[in-house]
Amino acid sequence: MARGATLATKTASDTAAIGSATPAVALRGRAVTDAEAGRPLLDVRGVTMQYKTQAHLVTATYRVSFNVLQGDRFVVVGPSGCGKSTLLKAVGGYLTPTEGEIRLKGERIAKPGPDRIMVFQEFDQLLPWMTVFENVTFPLKTTGTLRGKAADARAMHYLDKVKLTDFAHSYPHTLSGA
Repeated sequence: MARGATLATKTASDTAAIGSATPAVALRGRAVTDAEAGRPLLDVRGVTMQYKTQAHLVTATYRVSFNVLQGDRFVVVGPSGCGKSTLLKAVGGYLTPTEGEIRLKGERIAKPGPDRIMVFQEFDQLLPWMTVFENVTFPLKTTGTLRGKAADARAMHYLDKVKLTDFAHSYPHTLSGA
């Protein structure tokens, strides 16, 4: 990544006893097979992200590599403009790396998928003619994941989790960016 971004992971093995031959693995959710335990959940290898402006070619990230294992907590930290959002958009499948590859559960990420969700802080990622509620239900309904009242209920559940229930029928441009 450019200009001083930092990648940090907090893994289950970080809490293992010092000198232990096999790190302790604290996994939540489903049981993981022995084959899965050593395989990265997310594998980013040599990823360079570039885009063109009218004046020049911008390199947002340069040969970034890291793995995220099941149970890891992973943080990307860095100053504005260092490539954090660009990298996360590539992990989401919204951008394609110029170089390198990104794999989720061993499968190359080539496009957005129902196994990932992105919440963007910029409003230009939302459909401005739809309300907040409609923006949340849109992917559920268009992918066929949920329909009708089930999609509406799921959307309201998540809007409630992020304290946006009162703004469900507002348009994105009427909300604060904070």
